[in-house]
Amino acid sequence: MGEPQRARLLFLALLALALPATAQEPTPTPTPAGVPLQASRQRLQLHLQATALRDAIRRLPAAAVEQAVVTLTPGAATPPATTTAPNAAPATPEAGPATAPATPTLTADIAEVKPAPAKLRAREILFVPLKADDEAKTREAVVAQMQTTHWTSGGFGGTARDAPVQVFEGAIRTLAAAGTELTLKAVVRGGSPLRYVADRRRFEGSINVGVVDIGAQGAARKLSEPIVFQVTGPLTATPDLARVENTAPPLQTIALVGDSMDPAVEVLVTSSVTPEGVTFKVPVTPALFVDVTPRRILGWGLELADVELNARALPAGGNRQVQLVADSGTVEPRRLTLDAGGTGEATLRSASIGKSSVTVSGPTFAAATVPIEFVFPTWFLLAGLVGGVAGGSLRIGLPRPGRLGRFLARLGAAVTCGFLVLGLYVLGVNVVGFKLPARAGEVLVFVVAALGALGGVGLLKPGKPAS
Repeated sequence: MGEPQRARLLFLALLALALPATAQEPTPTPTPAGVPLQASRQRLQLHLQATALRDAIRRLPAAAVEQAVVTLTPGAATPPATTTAPNAAPATPEAGPATAPATPTLTADIAEVKPAPAKLRAREILFVPLKADDEAKTREAVVAQMQTTHWTSGGFGGTARDAPVQVFEGAIRTLAAAGTELTLKAVVRGGSPLRYVADRRRFEGSINVGVVDIGAQGAARKLSEPIVFQVTGPLTATPDLARVENTAPPLQTIALVGDSMDPAVEVLVTSSVTPEGVTFKVPVTPALFVDVTPRRILGWGLELADVELNARALPAGGNRQVQLVADSGTVEPRRLTLDAGGTGEATLRSASIGKSSVTVSGPTFAAATVPIEFVFPTWFLLAGLVGGVAGGSLRIGLPRPGRLGRFLARLGAAVTCGFLVLGLYVLGVNVVGFKLPARAGEVLVFVVAALGALGGVGLLKPGKPAS
């Protein structure tokens, strides 16, 4: 009821208390001869006042007053004053003075006024605050309603029955498209946790929003006016404004995308009816990032690649053990435990030539796979050959006339020795007597092969490897 209607009703109530009135028109009685007209005038006054009060109440809008009852409260009879006509003879016991009959005092009172409930109009949405006890009971009823089989099989996209639920405060009154009045509760329910998608290099998940028809079971009802929900926070929501046009189930899904490193991301969910909203924590599945450097290495075991591991959204106290598997090649170590920062390292040695991959998995993580390729060592062989020829030439000198065949035989032996020394160096055995970098490309290959050819077989004798 609006403030003008309340003020008008209060004015009428005060008027009823201040003025005498009657609910029914009094039956006129004959006035005895010689009796003043005072009684008739009082009845006429009561009749006019009661009629005015009744007409004023009838003029109130029907939506403002559901019921207004006017009652008459009888009071003590008030005898009228005795009057004597002028020039009349003195009163005698036999014939008393002319006296009007006693008139009862009637007080008009509005005994009961019930404000009519406001009737909703189409496309009108009202927010109804609830008391603390009612709020708690309603929340419990809504959550229990969402745990039923009817709900879990009603379009939640595979959401588990124990998915987290947040219930908005207060209730919503609105009309269905068919004209039926609905009492609703706005809710947020967990959807898919945020998972890392390697192809798009981002975390993707979802939540579900909607309105629950409290205590209702059966088909969803179309609303006369949609209720809009919005998600704000560190995640990007699609759609930005979700229009809920039916009661749940099913709920409407809002896709979430972000680059998160926390075990849970907190977002704020608001609606067009309750802008203060509720906070909702979206869980994040721990992600394991694997990087292999370089992605192309020499085949036949001639080169190593570094495997670096980095975990994100790892909860405190979570299992940090991972297992590494290579389709082709050898990875060391095959099992390791990530450090406190969620990082770890391993190495991969090639085998043969072709494509391969490294897969890392663990009890806490989803499997992550990185492709790698083992290529034919063309430049490696050329560098080793040139280095071996250079080292052998330095060792045996220039060929003498007529001894070219012997020179080539000795040079071939030197080149072979250079490749043997180079192979040992690739495997981690340094026999050249110099501390050389582990990785220096074709230049390193050339130098090691040349030193092997220059040193000859003597380098292959058992001895203490150079540091």
